[in-house]
Amino acid sequence: MPLVDALKAIASQLIVLHHLSAYGPLSLTMREAFPGTMGWLFEYGRMAVQVFLVIGGFLAARALSGEGQALAGSPLIYFQRDVSILIIEKIEYQAFFNNNLSKDTMPIVR
Repeated sequence: MPLVDALKAIASQLIVLHHLSAYGPLSLTMREAFPGTMGWLFEYGRMAVQVFLVIGGFLAARALSGEGQALAGSPLIYFQRDVSILIIEKIEYQAFFNNNLSKDTMPIVR
């Protein structure tokens, strides 16, 4: 995937240049020397972070899936499983704190 690698490399270099145009004492000197370029990097260079993160997420998902293929089944099954786990955890959390933190059952520390 040479195109994805190239986009990731370009995005990472734009992030470095954005930091050069925005942060530190060198940014003032660079803005005086290259006002147009550094102004553009200051305004639009941060978009490279989003590109870099999207490409990184794509590569991570591709690495986690079997042989780089998409899911064979419906993702709804995984969504339902995750939601049911969250609901069960919320019920357990509320039950624990409602039973253990009431004023009647709080231990008195002396």
